[in-house]
Parts: sequence; C-alpha cells; structure tokens
Amino acid sequence: MSTTLLHKTGELDPSFGERGVLPLNIEDGAIFRAYGLNSIDDKLLVSASVLKDMNTYTQGHFAYFNLQADGQPNQGFGKNGIVTGLFEPSDQQWPSNGLKVLTADHQSYLLCGALTHNSSTPVPAVAKSQLTGAPVLQFGKNGLSVLNLPITYEQGPNQAPGVDAALQSTGKIITLHLYTGEPGHWGALIARINADGQTDLAFNSGRAYIDTLKAGENTALAGLAIQADDKILAYGHSVHVRGIKTGIVHRYTSEGAVDTTFAISGEYRTQDHQYLDLVATHEKILACGSAAQGALLISLDPDGVPDPGFNNGLPVITANVTRW
Repeated sequence: MSTTLLHKTGELDPSFGERGVLPLNIEDGAIFRAYGLNSIDDKLLVSASVLKDMNTYTQGHFAYFNLQADGQPNQGFGKNGIVTGLFEPSDQQWPSNGLKVLTADHQSYLLCGALTHNSSTPVPAVAKSQLTGAPVLQFGKNGLSVLNLPITYEQGPNQAPGVDAALQSTGKIITLHLYTGEPGHWGALIARINADGQTDLAFNSGRAYIDTLKAGENTALAGLAIQADDKILAYGHSVHVRGIKTGIVHRYTSEGAVDTTFAISGEYRTQDHQYLDLVATHEKILACGSAAQGALLISLDPDGVPDPGFNNGLPVITANVTRW
C-alpha cells in the first residue's frame, strides 16, 4: 500500500516520500489494507487494518500511521509512527478495521472503525489516543468504545465494511453502519457515542438509534456529514423491490429526529442516482457519485433545495466517467 502526494498542477511532489510516493507497510502484518487518509494539524493520518495470522485468517488489528508533511514517520507517535490494536482485546477472533481519524479538541485522536460482530456485521468502534498514541484511559473501556445498541444482529450487511462516523461540535460521535434486518432486506442504523465513549441510549428520543429500513425498499447509506448547527446528513442510495434505484440525502436534527424542514419531509431524492460522497459547508451541500449516464455532481443549499447558481439547479453529469 502506498500514499501519493501531488502538486497543485497534478505532478508528483518530489519532496514527499520517494519522489512523491510513500510505500506503507507494517513489519508483522501479513496482509495490510489502508482505508482512510486525513490531514490534521499538518500531520497525515492513515487508517488501516492488518491481518496478523495468515494460517487462520484471524487477528485482524486496526492500525493507523502518523506521518509528517514530507511522509516521514512521526517518531513521537506510537512505535515508529504506528499504533495497532483491537477494539475488543478480550476476543481476538473479531477483526478490527481502522477507517478514519478525527479530532475533537486537537489534543487527541479518535480512530473510528469497525469491529466485525459474530454475525458478520461490522459494528462502529472508536479508539481514542493522546497525540503520542497512548490510549486515553478515561474514554470508554481503557480508550476503546464499541457501539452497543439494544438490538440483535442476525446476518451481515450486503456490503462491507459499510461504516462511517462524524463529529458533532459537542465531541459526540455520530455513527453509521449497514445491517440486514431479515434475509434480502437491508438498511442502515445511525447512532451516537457520547464524548466519554459510552453509547448514547437517549439518542432519537430514547430509542438509541435511527433505522432507515423501509418496507419495499433497501437502503445503502455511504456516509455521514455534520452541518454547522450539528444537524446530521446521511447519504447514499436505495433500491426498490421493483428495481428502481434512487439517490438519497436524509437530514436529522442534532438529537436524531427526522428534520422535516429539509428538502421534502426530511429527504432529498433523485431517481437513477447514487451518492458516494458529500461535503456540507455553511453555504451549501455538495454531493458526488454516479448516474446511469456517467459521473454525478449536485449542489444544494443547506436545507436541501437545488442551488440555482450551479448548472441552473440541475445535476452535472459527466459522460464517459463512471463516478466521482
């Protein structure tokens, strides 16, 4: 696995890594896979997983690299700039994947990832560390937190890892993960982990989670974004039992209720579209993905109304490109 840094002109930056390319590896990792890259306070944080037992294909550990701007390991972080671990140390058979790194206070890191449940369902999990990589023991259980909802998983989701996380201004962590409600019917669960690492059972008026599963429609949400007022955006696509595919953006209040002031009854929908990434600013929402005709890009105002200053309020579709 490697990380590449480009100049603004699109050319490789020779000051980074080895002429613009930095190979990444872990000495005791047989199989290594990077999932996320974040830039925090001039450091590059790479989230990953490493499989440490090739014979049994178990002991999947989360890993994250802390790199200087030039690609050199931050020697003040972990061991040679790397921290590895398990979200559930008492059971090494459940693999742990690191997916993205966030920070709430710039004094610590939150590695957000997934612990694969015994039903093959990846469940959101978080490891909180000091800037040195040492665990913040007051968070969760010795620096580790696994979302613990009052539900039972029967079967894994239709795609994996299918997990995302985003931070509210309070330091609370909004999580998303896909699940299968019953064979052939799948949706997503949105929940919250408090700043102390405990699952927020008061979220969504005490239900503890939002369930996007609807009758006659399967929902595959790709990710989360938080608006300036801490309202929650969740985006992806749905597939109706008749085969109709629809791009969707949902909005919820900061406490998890459907926000009916957004778009139409809390939901923005466009047929034959699929949203794969989304950015929310004070002024607008930008979402990209794919359509039947090519790559897709849309612009909305903060309340889900198409932006008339962007392609006259219509999606931009680029032919001959699969997706953005």
